[in-house]
Amino acid sequence: MRYLLWAGKLGLALFWLALLETWVVPVAKPFGLVLGVLSVAIVLVHLLNLALLERQSQGRHRWLTRLQLLLFGAFHRPPMAATDAGGVQQSESRAGGGQAD
Repeated sequence: MRYLLWAGKLGLALFWLALLETWVVPVAKPFGLVLGVLSVAIVLVHLLNLALLERQSQGRHRWLTRLQLLLFGAFHRPPMAATDAGGVQQSESRAGGGQAD
């Protein structure tokens, strides 16, 4: 799972670099527009992700966590508190323990 998260972060980092390159070196007409629209959509989704996870981001590195959430979105998940994880496990055990066939 960790490798998939790193691959996603690498892919998004390459996307942001490509976007920065379009500001420096103009590209063909439809590709620049597509990159611009995609970047706005990705930033909006990442802002929504940041707003939803704001309550969970606690600790000394809050601004670093926020920056990584803006850049990488769901590929950067802040560590959850131990009480939150315990509550999820308890609710799953009450519900039957998982996926029903």
